Amino acid sequence: MKVIQCGDKFGTLDNDNFTVNIRGKIFHLDRNSVIDSGDILRINREMWQVLDFNPSLFPAISDRKAQIIQAHDAAYILAKSGIRAGSKVVESGVGSGALTAHLLWAIGNTGNLTSIDFDAERLKVAGDGLSRFFDLANWHPVNGRMEDDHGIRGYDACVLDVPNPWDSLSAARKYLRSGGILVAYCPNFNQSERFVTDAVNVGFTILETVELELRKIIVRAGSTRPDSSGLIHTGFISVAINKGISVTEIEQ
Repeated sequence: MKVIQCGDKFGTLDNDNFTVNIRGKIFHLDRNSVIDSGDILRINREMWQVLDFNPSLFPAISDRKAQIIQAHDAAYILAKSGIRAGSKVVESGVGSGALTAHLLWAIGNTGNLTSIDFDAERLKVAGDGLSRFFDLANWHPVNGRMEDDHGIRGYDACVLDVPNPWDSLSAARKYLRSGGILVAYCPNFNQSERFVTDAVNVGFTILETVELELRKIIVRAGSTRPDSSGLIHTGFISVAINKGISVTEIEQ
């Protein structure tokens, strides 16, 4: 499956079935056609660029019904949590699956991702979209709430994108190994403050809370300038580590 782009419009190219899908409208290709990344499709006089899939493109072609975590926030979450190939990760709050796509991309075929959401329909919609780009053999969707004990233990990282992430702190302590990283994505200051305060009280060490701002640039000959529209604030990212039980004293 490939992604196609024309300006701010996106669609998909299915080379196996020789079809193009643009917002639900299907175009059929000649069955002898060979189209690869970097090629151009001309559709109704519009020039569409063919791209390899990457998780930053998932929101543009998914059936999203919820606010998404933007690509720059997702990349920072991956970097600060150390999530990589082979990592065991649990997330709570799947939404459209935008962050799930980044997590699956990062952990590869050797990792393990458990995604918990109380909304069964959201899980299904996210799974349907993700299945076009991932085999999902190592994705384990769970219809329920993070704070219920799902028997997860020894995980490397936990990401919370839910309205009340402080409700999930006790469960996160059980799910994470010593030194495992907990990340909360909160839209406002009050949520971030409550999460950080409660996380310290249950045994986490807060490493940082940050806000990332992405500014797009409109590049035109002789008139390059910042884009004056678009989304500036997305959310606040708090990163914590699950403390171990050992304290080593070192004296000079």
